[in-house]
Amino acid sequence: MPIFDMKVSDRRVFFLGNGPSLAEVDLDALSNEVTFACNRIHLRYPTTAWRPDHWVFTDKSQNPEWPLDLYIHLDSNETCWV
Repeated sequence: MPIFDMKVSDRRVFFLGNGPSLAEVDLDALSNEVTFACNRIHLRYPTTAWRPDHWVFTDKSQNPEWPLDLYIHLDSNETCWV
């Protein structure tokens, strides 16, 4: 069984970073899309109902609090990739 088996052939897929430019993006518009987001995207959660389908954590050296971040995303029922 593949580790990652997801069929999205008929759907768009969005990959989001979490830089300051996201402050200008209506993330709620992505609610019905397949989305991947990374690192500290949860800092945007107070301003949107949107949550990513998948969360990817890429660099623990940049954030010593990453284990706490992981629990935030697990509590949101996101698939987490660490």
